[in-house]
Amino acid sequence: MTARETDLIDQLLSAMLWSRRCADAARVLLPISTFAHRAALAALIDDHDRRHPRAADAGTERVASIAAAVTARAADVRRARARHAAWARGQVDGPEPTYYECPALGLAARASGDVDPLLIARADAVLAYLPELVAAGVDLNDIDLARVIRDLSEPSENARGQPPEGDTRSNL
Repeated sequence: MTARETDLIDQLLSAMLWSRRCADAARVLLPISTFAHRAALAALIDDHDRRHPRAADAGTERVASIAAAVTARAADVRRARARHAAWARGQVDGPEPTYYECPALGLAARASGDVDPLLIARADAVLAYLPELVAAGVDLNDIDLARVIRDLSEPSENARGQPPEGDTRSNL
């Protein structure tokens, strides 16, 4: 992944934090894999928007709502891990409790179009970098959402190994 792609991902995620419209557009037009190392945040924003349809659509209220939802999900993931660990140690009787890292749940979520719980399980890691993206902010009037999405949906180099049009980086 190039530095430019990383910057575009962070720019888009910041826009998604501040605007449901941006989040909806990105969700429809880009696969979750586009977000690479930040896919968990994209999944948690999607999870927030599905679970809190009446939350603010934009601005600081939206960002605060997403931050609270990520914090709550992180706590729930920790509780689920503890329940599963207790079951695995034989401290709890009964069937295996479901937990976020269960591979079968991840497969089922992908098949049904739900948010992948394997990405939700990374909520604690997201909390480590979320403040940085929030602080960076974004002026939604300055972002060319269509260009960012187009640039992220195209491969970083064409079949001949040349940078995309307009990319000034060296091939060396």
